[in-house]
Amino acid sequence: FSTQVVLTNSDQAKQIKACGADFFLLNKQASLSQQQEEIKSILVEANIAIASARKPNQIAPLLIPTQTLNLMKPGAVVVDLALSE
Repeated sequence: FSTQVVLTNSDQAKQIKACGADFFLLNKQASLSQQQEEIKSILVEANIAIASARKPNQIAPLLIPTQTLNLMKPGAVVVDLALSE
């Protein structure tokens, strides 16, 4: 299976490519609901999702709502790095 990563920062693209993964650059100008739709279109086919929308001194936005989780493949895994704080 392929690995796809959703990025909010283009600076990370080179690192992701070096790991052999494909990436999708999230439109920062889009509204939160538009970003959620963009992510949903990718995650419904994903086996693994690693998310980190953390911003210093701010609450991370909810980019992967429950409805998207319910549409993902059975057994798919989501790791949210923003939960660590």
